[in-house]
Amino acid sequence: MKQSFKYHSALKQIRCNEDFPEIEYFKKGKSIAMFNDLTRGLPIEFDKCDVFYSDPPYPAGMNYFNKKSNIQTKYNDLMIAISNIILNKNKPTIITNCKNAVKFFPSPNQILKIKMNSSEVYAYVFNTEIDSSLKTNIDIINYLACKFNTIGDFCCGYGLSGIIFDIYGKSFVLSDYNKKCIGYIKQKYENL
Repeated sequence: MKQSFKYHSALKQIRCNEDFPEIEYFKKGKSIAMFNDLTRGLPIEFDKCDVFYSDPPYPAGMNYFNKKSNIQTKYNDLMIAISNIILNKNKPTIITNCKNAVKFFPSPNQILKIKMNSSEVYAYVFNTEIDSSLKTNIDIINYLACKFNTIGDFCCGYGLSGIIFDIYGKSFVLSDYNKKCIGYIKQKYENL
């Protein structure tokens, strides 16, 4: 299935206009998108997820995202929060990020080199294994949507993982520390 999506990025060549309302919480059926600063903990709504996937900010993009969200989060603190989720929730988890992110995480079951927006990144796979022939982040999310019912994405940006799960008739729990990202997700679903 050919899919095209807006991607929330710090990369200048693919940045999107962020003229969206600031929204703290949005619900669509069994799916939820909400504002959350992950360094303060994972909301209880994520307990219903049977898989986690997230593409957190990369070190070079943190300042850009901090400015957009008006929250000052350090990359190391964010990675430690994600590592705690991997260890404490013990759910299948895929995190895409740079090569150096692995030093923050427990030992992954798999590390895949994939493409995301034409750049090479790493998919760190925890508490499960996935098809190692997957080539992109979109391939991975589509694969997960065929295997799981509810995705949790705690650094959701414009909600790519939730949008794909919704296409498959599945549900999502999404959060981001930028309220305008939640505003984009709400606006997208209201316009369907």
